[in-house]
Amino acid sequence: MELARHARRFIAIGRETAQRKAELVASSHQP
Repeated sequence: MELARHARRFIAIGRETAQRKAELVASSHQP
């Protein structure tokens, strides 16, 4: 089914976004 493929892509994008956000927060905390 197409739904599973879309869900997998959505999860991958969500994970990537969370990782980017974490990197951004870590870099912003550095002096």
